[in-house]
Amino acid sequence: MPPRIHARNVRRSLFLLLLSAAHPSWCLSAAALDKADYDNPNGNTRVVCLADPSQSYELYIPPTAPTTGPAPICYGFDPGGNGKATLLQLAPSALENGWILAVSNNSKNGPWTDIFIAQDAVLLDTETRLNLSATRRFAGGMSGGARASLALAYRYPDKVCGTLLVAAGWPTGTSLWPSTDRLVVQILIGEDDENYTYDIPQTQGRLVDAGIRCVVTPFPGGHVWPSAQTTQAGCRWLNANAEKDPNSGLTPQACRPSSLFCQAPPPTGGAWAAKVVDSEYNWTAFERFDGATLPVATLEWWGISAVWNSNTGYWLPSGPGSRTFRISLHPDNAGAPGPSVHAETVTVSREDLPHLYSRNYALRRFRAVLSAPVNLSSGWVGIQHARTGDAMELIMCSYEGDGQYLHSDGAAGTLVPAEDDLAIAVGPEEMEVEIFAQKNFGHPPLRVQFGAGVSGNVGPVVNWRWDFGDGDILEGVEPAPAHVYSDTGVYSVSLTVSTDLSSTLAERRDLIVVSEALPLAGPAGGMALLATVLSLGAVLLGRSRRGT
Repeated sequence: MPPRIHARNVRRSLFLLLLSAAHPSWCLSAAALDKADYDNPNGNTRVVCLADPSQSYELYIPPTAPTTGPAPICYGFDPGGNGKATLLQLAPSALENGWILAVSNNSKNGPWTDIFIAQDAVLLDTETRLNLSATRRFAGGMSGGARASLALAYRYPDKVCGTLLVAAGWPTGTSLWPSTDRLVVQILIGEDDENYTYDIPQTQGRLVDAGIRCVVTPFPGGHVWPSAQTTQAGCRWLNANAEKDPNSGLTPQACRPSSLFCQAPPPTGGAWAAKVVDSEYNWTAFERFDGATLPVATLEWWGISAVWNSNTGYWLPSGPGSRTFRISLHPDNAGAPGPSVHAETVTVSREDLPHLYSRNYALRRFRAVLSAPVNLSSGWVGIQHARTGDAMELIMCSYEGDGQYLHSDGAAGTLVPAEDDLAIAVGPEEMEVEIFAQKNFGHPPLRVQFGAGVSGNVGPVVNWRWDFGDGDILEGVEPAPAHVYSDTGVYSVSLTVSTDLSSTLAERRDLIVVSEALPLAGPAGGMALLATVLSLGAVLLGRSRRGT
């Protein structure tokens, strides 16, 4: 006998069908939540979990959340189980970044078993009711809620991509350890918070050691939430940096072409090592070089700035230290540096690169120019940072090279061999380029014979690239080309000269003035002539700009 179909069941089935059809695609089932019911964080936001009615969470679906396709979500945790309070703290950030916000009412300061049950209940319920991004998920909270947020990232490394930790960090009392390097962490900590001096540096150090990018942002105050602006800035940083490998898709930073140690940062940061070069401890890095055909005049290397935290036993990122280094050049003595043939203290230039080392440390390019070129075709380069503050400069050792690297160890200066190879580029004297023009003004068509002067012990020129300023570019082996200007105007001329070792750009601004034939009679003509002469005088007095 076929089962009886009640009219009530038919009506319910039709209602659920219409409900699922009426909702946007982020609703997965008939149990999906009506977005309009949860778009006000100050209203009724409570949701009872379907699978476990003893568990609940506060839900906010901002109008900025995607209406089609998977949506990002931020899971929140409160130390006292007051999901509404944490939701209100995070709601402006959720609105700004388009995150759905779900904050547990059952996760508290402990025990961890209860926290994990609450986390699993919220994840299951939101995944059942909402169309969520599989990987773009965040977590945040304050104090014990911060520790729960980091614990969630450790428990679900394939889902959570960023965490906001306020007033606390490491999930103490658990055996959890990071198993991902795709996570990014923003820590907001009050300067008067007792966790500021120990817990947070320890957390950052452990995260850095695990290859996790972590930024610490102090704010005035104690063990509390920061201002709404600070919280939003932290979440904004998470949204911008999550699921983005700072080392991916970057072309290597080229040092001088064909230089002895022209090694670029690798596509991932884990293949490098950092070595301290510090005057306080007499730590000096030595790199072997060979085959220098021109006197050594410049040095380039990559490095990072860090500070040692003795309380936690971790290196932490810091702002750049002093730009003063001790540079020395040595002949080789049976595989070790001999007595120096040149040593001086140099103030180096320093350039921040778009690369990160170990996802946390800003990679910088350092450049030193010696006071005079040194005739040394092979030998050793020594580099030591003359530290004046807490920040130490660490020189980077690359993943490739000849491995001929030594490091002085302590006050005795004992040289210790290492398998790493320093990324140091040895360069020649700076190139000076000057541009000449046979004539500077006239009427069209104006033919100008150009020439160039190159000074410095830089080796043979392999390419001249002329930019005549009118859209025409001549590239090749021509050091003295002629060019015809067909239109009136004032033209700047630039020249890039390249050797096997370097390239230099020179520019003469407003060098060529092309005008119609100038009348020589009448007041108007006199003024025009005067203006042209003054302009030409300014041009002729100009100097070429030196490039690198």
